[in-house]
Amino acid sequence: PNFLVVVSHSHSVNAIGAYNGTFSDSNPTPNLDRIASGGTIFNKAFCVNSSVGPSSASLLTGNYSHINGVLKNGDNFDFSNHCVHESLQRAGYETAIIGRWDLGTKPKYFDFWNILVDNSEKFNPEFLSIDEQKRIEGHSTDIITDIAIQWLNKRTSDKPYFLIIQYNATSEPWMPA
Repeated sequence: PNFLVVVSHSHSVNAIGAYNGTFSDSNPTPNLDRIASGGTIFNKAFCVNSSVGPSSASLLTGNYSHINGVLKNGDNFDFSNHCVHESLQRAGYETAIIGRWDLGTKPKYFDFWNILVDNSEKFNPEFLSIDEQKRIEGHSTDIITDIAIQWLNKRTSDKPYFLIIQYNATSEPWMPA
């Protein structure tokens, strides 16, 4: 199977239609709902750490922060930890991460990565990739989505993929497109 993990920090499940939450009617999310209808919805999942970096490290390793060593945003992630994306890459998956990172080091064991340099930048943010660092015009949500779609369209279609998309616009300061 392909894995598409969409991380939207500080975004209540009540605001996503696929979860039939309190606000799903007042703020429809048809695209997320369509993706969810063809996949798996985790109704019993919870965040073990409310900070972005530690929760990302837990997602990558399956371990709590005191085990994986990332206790706060900006702590350097230790890639000697077992990582799900490393195992999937060894099994023949194409792996990618796009958007927010917060782990103090450059990504490793991803075939493609393009991460925000400063997670607070919502407009015309600067991105760091394997090849370059550049500022991209537009709103971060649109840019992150466009980069993800471009990667999906260019990847090797006969291989399964593991893609993590991490948005930053759901955190302060709130600046919608």
